[in-house]
Amino acid sequence: MLCDIYASKKREEMYLYVARGQRLDELPAALLALFGAARHVTTLNINADKKLARADAGKVLAKIEAELFYLQMPPNRYSQATDQFLGGELDGPAS
Repeated sequence: MLCDIYASKKREEMYLYVARGQRLDELPAALLALFGAARHVTTLNINADKKLARADAGKVLAKIEAELFYLQMPPNRYSQATDQFLGGELDGPAS
C-alpha cells in the first residue's frame, strides 16, 4: 500500500500514516485537533514485511484499512530513561 506520512507541527516525533491520496480533512476532527498542522514528510510503499523504525508494518496497514489512518505517537522519553536506569544492575544501596 502506498502511504503518505505526515509529521505534526504541534508535537515533535508524532506522525500520521494514511493511504496515498487520503484527504486529511476527511479524518476525525478529534484526531486533527490532537495532531495539529501537518507537514508531508514522505510517501512509502508499505507491506506487512516492511521494516519501520518505531511501528509494526502489519499493524500500520491494519489500522489504515480499518480507520483510514495510523497515528504514531512520540516515544515516551521518561519511560525509556527509567527502563535504561532500572535495566542496569545495582550493587546495593548507595553509600
